[in-house]
Amino acid sequence: MAEIQELHTVPIPTGYRSSEAASFVSQLDDQTRRLMEDTRGLTPDQMSWQPAPGMNTIGMLLAHIATVEVWWTSYVLEGVDREKVRFEEILGITGDDDGMPLEEGARPPAILDGRDLPFFDDLLDRARTHLKQVAAQLGDDDLTRTLPRPTLKGKMRIIELRWALYHMLEHFAGHYGQILLLKHAHEAGLHVHENGHSGHNGARKTVTRSKSKRPKRGHAKVRAAKAKRAPAKKRGRAKPRRVAGGAKRKKK
Repeated sequence: MAEIQELHTVPIPTGYRSSEAASFVSQLDDQTRRLMEDTRGLTPDQMSWQPAPGMNTIGMLLAHIATVEVWWTSYVLEGVDREKVRFEEILGITGDDDGMPLEEGARPPAILDGRDLPFFDDLLDRARTHLKQVAAQLGDDDLTRTLPRPTLKGKMRIIELRWALYHMLEHFAGHYGQILLLKHAHEAGLHVHENGHSGHNGARKTVTRSKSKRPKRGHAKVRAAKAKRAPAKKRGRAKPRRVAGGAKRKKK
């Protein structure tokens, strides 16, 4: 048997009534550990950098991860009403202070401007502490419970507690990936402008963000667009490819 070089496991923390709930928390902790490693050394300028006005920043995404974790922990796992989620008590900011979603052409929220990395580390730590306190009280039977939870538009959703834990994990991982993309884009000196140019390591590179003009599916314009297309050429015998020296390749 070959010598084991690495061992990858998901350690299950103690102090939880449900080992499954503990597993979700452990996976979130591992994602946070990786995120912490990848964001060390980021400056306040990097945290508030936008590729273009109206786009998210690393700081906004970190604050968003924290506020969403508090939201799902409170609104579903604890079952509190929407208006009673204690964002300011738990995080020190409101649920809207992440600034998401930004309006087109908008700058990041002023409350996050100039904030350093320890500020965002603290937001994530506060949100996780709250989650651990709540998740530790959940039993296996609790994970299969469902709650009716209306959206802001009045749409009724039935949410399972197990799904809420899963959603916090996949939500974290998705925005973690976006943070890495923003970090690499900043390091590469990429700046996107509406229908303009972007600087990339001193070079000029065109990057457009114009809206697609493709007609909506099922619309009359689709049929008109199809009618204007040139008829496809009939497939004939492929021309023999030339190889080095100009000689024609023989058929096999």
